[in-house]
Amino acid sequence: MPLLNCKFGGKERVVFVLAVVLGAVFGPEGLRANPEQKNLQLEVFINGAPAHMISSFVLFPDGTVGAAPSELEELGLHTGLRRSANEVILLDEIPTLKYEYVERTQKILITIDDAHREARIFNLRRDAGPRAQAGWGAVLNYDLLSTTGSFRALRPFWSGGTSLTVDGRAFSPYGTFEQSAIIAAALNQDTQAIRLDSSYRYSDQERMISWGAGDAINGGLPWTRPIRIGGVQAQSNFALRPDLVTMPLPSLGGTAAVPSTVDVYVNNIKTFSQDVGAGPFSVTVPVEV
Repeated sequence: MPLLNCKFGGKERVVFVLAVVLGAVFGPEGLRANPEQKNLQLEVFINGAPAHMISSFVLFPDGTVGAAPSELEELGLHTGLRRSANEVILLDEIPTLKYEYVERTQKILITIDDAHREARIFNLRRDAGPRAQAGWGAVLNYDLLSTTGSFRALRPFWSGGTSLTVDGRAFSPYGTFEQSAIIAAALNQDTQAIRLDSSYRYSDQERMISWGAGDAINGGLPWTRPIRIGGVQAQSNFALRPDLVTMPLPSLGGTAAVPSTVDVYVNNIKTFSQDVGAGPFSVTVPVEV
């Protein structure tokens, strides 16, 4: 049983045939269908160096090759042409660009002047600086001073007085506790113990803040003098991040003739390492305050 049974007259039949033909030619598939146009996935080499990318290209019947603007931007090619995202840019339209399509190995060899290449930008912010490792332990420093008698008094081994200075600290991932004191002893006198400084400090490397409690010396400005205080203290400590740059710096850039490696050292500490291909590159230094 037929699903549709229609009868057309002479004029209706002509209109129906024209509609079918026009729909096949100008329909959505008819506009894009081109049996001689090929979509390619090619390994890209730029100025003899591999781009380490598989990009999409279009091969036209006349042998020319084109690509979408987004593909060319990912390859770092500066076209200088304004096209919509759906349009295809012919590689022959890009100034100073020459290419060779190797069908056997599915590669495309591109040669272009550095002036028409986008500099690859590397940001130092993505690489965290070396993080300090905290452990458990204790340290004790001491200084012992003692006086003796005299040979003239026939008491060479007699102790006239003894003074012991101790400085101990215990550290852990939760902070450091320090204690210093003086212990003095003399003949016919009571032993005395004098506490000097007692303090607890904790450093937050992520926030670059040092917290302290107990005896401390505050920071002085150029027109003031530090004073000794007792209490709780919180202060910024940029020394926790020696790789940190606290002043505006221009970006660093250049052109590599061959594939190279860029290493950046800040205060003698290697903070950034990046493999760059042949061509222009730029390294931006973030400003953090």
